[in-house]
Amino acid sequence: MASNTNSGQKPNAAHKPLLFLVIAMGLMLVGGTVLLVGKLVSGPQEKAAKSGCEPQQYALPAGTNAQILAIDGAQVTMMVTTPDNARSIRTIDSCSGKSLRELQLVVEP
Repeated sequence: MASNTNSGQKPNAAHKPLLFLVIAMGLMLVGGTVLLVGKLVSGPQEKAAKSGCEPQQYALPAGTNAQILAIDGAQVTMMVTTPDNARSIRTIDSCSGKSLRELQLVVEP
């Protein structure tokens, strides 16, 4: 019985394009993984640096509790609870200090 394996021998001409594709796809897979990990590690720092503005103050009434939910570049989203227990979610532009959006949260009876 003759074995069909080609161990230790050079690949024949018909297999060279296939060998090239396998090596190229392997390199692309490794390169893509390195790029993905690099983006995940450097992503948050790049976003903060891209805003390029001096953060401003945002005034809240005395006794108000604010919890930051998310920061996306120059936008800050926070949950605000006032002394009378009214709750809202606000998105603030940290460059201008102005409120961009406000969503009032109401408890239904």
